[in-house]
Amino acid sequence: MSIRISCPNKEKMLPCFPCSCKKCAWFVRETAYNNCFWVLMHVFSKWQFSLEFEEIARLEGLSVEEVEEIYNNAVIKLKNEARKYQDSSKN
Repeated sequence: MSIRISCPNKEKMLPCFPCSCKKCAWFVRETAYNNCFWVLMHVFSKWQFSLEFEEIARLEGLSVEEVEEIYNNAVIKLKNEARKYQDSSKN
């Protein structure tokens, strides 16, 4: 499954009905948030709210270790992309 960087349905607000896109990488196993991590984080960002790894793990149905590994891999990718960008802007 490929991971999207945004909601495949282009949602920007919490949906009225739970999302049915269960194969989406952003699917949340918590009906209180209508099953979409992307929309949840979009709304949280308006109030500068964040989640701990433990909360993300519970919402995504993952272990804390899996969430930490995903986070660490994302940070490495961001650093590599930043280096590539800096190198290309020097030329």
